[in-house]
Formats: sequence, structure tokens, C-alpha cells
Amino acid sequence: MTLHEVAAHPVVLPAPGHGLRALVDQALAQAEVVFDVAVQTNSMSLQKQLVRHGHGWTILPGASAAADVAAGALSAAPLSEPEVWRSIVIGAARTGLATSAAQAVASHLTRQVRHAVR
Repeated sequence: MTLHEVAAHPVVLPAPGHGLRALVDQALAQAEVVFDVAVQTNSMSLQKQLVRHGHGWTILPGASAAADVAAGALSAAPLSEPEVWRSIVIGAARTGLATSAAQAVASHLTRQVRHAVR
């Protein structure tokens, strides 16, 4: 799905300043596309609810829409022109070793992200 195809529909997006909105706005500028933003909300659950009720389309991380797609509540397609990518990092203090609890959390998060990507 291209941004040009999405632009044929009203869209539900996070408000300016939100990290996902910044990625979308950057992709829109790159593709020279303008969206008709019908609703702005930083709540992903509200974005999905508005889309389910026919108020527009939205752009979400795949992991946040996967359960809704599996349940048949939403349909989804990856963006292809341009592709939109987001990096996820785990930050840690430069000084000292991380506690075993922090290491366990980091390990769990890493497994969950890998699972979501698959």
C-alpha cells in the first residue's frame, strides 16, 4: 500500500509531536503526499475504534494491529512507498553493570520484540 493510496481516504493519526506522527509526516514529505487528517488522537485503541466505525484509515505499527487483524476487526497492509521504519532501543546507564532484574527485563523485551517482528 502506498501513501498515495492511503491519501484517497480520510486518516486517523496521532497528534503532531507524537513519535509515530513524526515518522508519518516525514514519509509524507518524502513522497510529496498530503493527507486529509479526519481525527488526531494519541490513543491507539481510540484510533482503531474510529477506523472500525468507518471514520477513516490509520497507520499503526503492525504489532499493535495484529490481534485486531487476526480477529477480523481490521484489515491491514504494509506501507511500501515509502517504507516507514522505526528503531527500538534499550537504554542503560554507562556506569556500572546492570542489575540482574534489569538484564532480565531487557532480555524479555528483546524476545517480545523479536516475536512481534516475526
